[in-house]
Amino acid sequence: SNCSGSGPVTWQACRNTTACSWNLSAWTECSSTCGEGLQTREVMCSGGSSLLCYHLDTPNASRTCVGTDECDWVLSEWASCNESCQPQTRNISCATSDASSEGN
Repeated sequence: SNCSGSGPVTWQACRNTTACSWNLSAWTECSSTCGEGLQTREVMCSGGSSLLCYHLDTPNASRTCVGTDECDWVLSEWASCNESCQPQTRNISCATSDASSEGN
């Protein structure tokens, strides 16, 4: 042979990525105990690198949530009791919400 040295490499490592998939952890608790917050989770490719899952849509690692564990109810006074044979009503709403509903 007229070429010097051992020449170019004749092999290279390959990795089939078709079997790779996303591994997802459970969502964390909502970051807020009253109102809008955030939940997160681990998103990892089974091949060890997210580059190996390039052919798959990447799942979201975060999402918004609404925590209610420590919210307080806001209550209006009871409506006047008239003689129309109707129950008294009052407005109730959650401290972090604009929505209100009527109850008796």
